[in-house]
Amino acid sequence: MGISEESVNLNFKWHKLSKKTKVFLIICLVFAFSLIRFSFSTEYIGYFAGECGQGMCRSEYKITSDELTIDDTSTDPATNVHKVIKGNFEDLKFNAPLLLLSNIWGSFGCPDCTDGGGYVLGFKFFWIHFSFEFDRDSSPWYYNGATEIIRDRIKKIEQIEASQSNP
Repeated sequence: MGISEESVNLNFKWHKLSKKTKVFLIICLVFAFSLIRFSFSTEYIGYFAGECGQGMCRSEYKITSDELTIDDTSTDPATNVHKVIKGNFEDLKFNAPLLLLSNIWGSFGCPDCTDGGGYVLGFKFFWIHFSFEFDRDSSPWYYNGATEIIRDRIKKIEQIEASQSNP
């Protein structure tokens, strides 16, 4: 009784699989990678406007567990802001899908094509910095709602920044 060692053979050769089986396995792998999500130690979000006439042209926020760094860049260098706020910022962090790492173009939609600006989302994975630009209305199929997450985090960060400047 039982399974003998000879009856279980898990060795297979990729080149011997049918095309349908290969396609099925690849689709399963892609789907699995779209479900796996990570929270990274350092994350970045922000927005930018390529052709900004006056005011803020780019705002970037670096989020770690215990520090929030705010960098606002404007057309007038005298009004640029660099601010570091200490505290617990775990609730600002987001879980990005592992499949996002496969995007070699670094953009979704057409950010700033219609002079509407775009969003930035990035993170450090090990020692490598990844950064992606999003059209204000585009999210990849495997990260549906990414722009809403970015908007929500920016709103929360602006509230934190306002509370820090008005004691």
